Amino acid sequence: MFPGALQIFQNALQSGDQESAKKFIRDLNIAWASKSVEVDLATLSKDNLSTSLVPEDIYSQPQAGIPVALQATGNGNCLYNSASLILCGNEQRSHYLRVLVAEELYFNAEFYANHEIFKVTEGHSGIPESVLFAVALSKDRDRILTAGGSQADAVKAEAIAGCKDKNWSCLLHLMALASVLRRPIHSLYPNVQFRFRTLLHNVLKPRLSALNDEMANPVHILWSRGGNLDSGPQAWYVPNHFVPVTWLPPQAPEQVPVSTTSREANRSGSKQGSILSFFKSSPGAPELKGIDNSTDQSRSKTAEKRTAKRAELDEGKQPPPKSAVKRKFLPHWKEEFPWVVFHENLNNMTCEICCSVPELAGKSDFLTGSCTFKKETLQKHGVSGPHLRARDGLLAKQKPLKEAPIAQSLQKGKKAVEEQNRKRNGSKNQYGIFHSKRGTPI
Repeated sequence: MFPGALQIFQNALQSGDQESAKKFIRDLNIAWASKSVEVDLATLSKDNLSTSLVPEDIYSQPQAGIPVALQATGNGNCLYNSASLILCGNEQRSHYLRVLVAEELYFNAEFYANHEIFKVTEGHSGIPESVLFAVALSKDRDRILTAGGSQADAVKAEAIAGCKDKNWSCLLHLMALASVLRRPIHSLYPNVQFRFRTLLHNVLKPRLSALNDEMANPVHILWSRGGNLDSGPQAWYVPNHFVPVTWLPPQAPEQVPVSTTSREANRSGSKQGSILSFFKSSPGAPELKGIDNSTDQSRSKTAEKRTAKRAELDEGKQPPPKSAVKRKFLPHWKEEFPWVVFHENLNNMTCEICCSVPELAGKSDFLTGSCTFKKETLQKHGVSGPHLRARDGLLAKQKPLKEAPIAQSLQKGKKAVEEQNRKRNGSKNQYGIFHSKRGTPI
């Protein structure tokens, strides 16, 4: 029935036949899709990159433990896939939730056009409500506002566009999803410098809440990225993926066989994974225990003799200290990390960006000089919060308003006009000089 039902519902909304659209939803009888069932989220696959992006400044945590992002399929339905995972442990409800969100937006357009989140965010940030509302729209629907349409018209347009399978979602869909689930959604945005983060990193309350408790049983959804982060110079964080976030207790019970102890250790640890944890290679095969060697006595004896002989040879020897293997700075690292500066006389490396604005970089070895000559160290620093803050602050200093693209375009236009006037005046002067020499009137 889906996604064919999406097209039927979209056609009904586009035609303006609201009664037919409401009847179609009633006949579908899919209200059950927004109800949750008991599911153990700890057994679902984890998203290491997204876990490293979970911000620390979360308004309220549901329980003590470790925030962990779960894997959601990035096929354009990731918002509804994320909600479905939280509700039932799989993504089978995503299409149903998409229809319910479209219905909620279309028939309550005025409510979302004047949602309280815009007024509250304006009070905190000083950004006008009209600007914040435009940010909540997808880039195609904000054209309705520029064409003179109302904010309610833009909300209805988002509802109609959302009826298309694999169509990307925006903040408005996230707001309506909270009402569909009748549960608050904590919209989590990574801790990066972004003017509108105060809007996107927020608590979205449902229009109607269950049991008159609008903050009960919240859902946490992260604005993440599918793929790797761009850690190059002047790179900005651009989310393109939604994932659900849950909290795992510090001591999670064993739910996997012994052969996957590394995964079990990650789950039971108390430290959140670093942003570069997905770059690391997988650990080696676990040690096998409890193998019965009684069927091969001769092989066992031979192994014992070899072990004893090796012990005699190694007696009195000490393992080489870790410091015996010295690492050094590799010049080709500069190609991938142009901000790194190697000080040969001090045998350490610093970050040119962080040293330019140390008040934003905070505490970092790359301010005083790092001697850990590993590519992983550079990768980790390049995507760290202090480095990104320092980079953004430096860009703000280096690019004043007069160097902004629109100002540069205006400046180019001004220079072109001045050049045309100069040539025109030059031609007139040449014309006057010619006639003055000949004694003819101009």
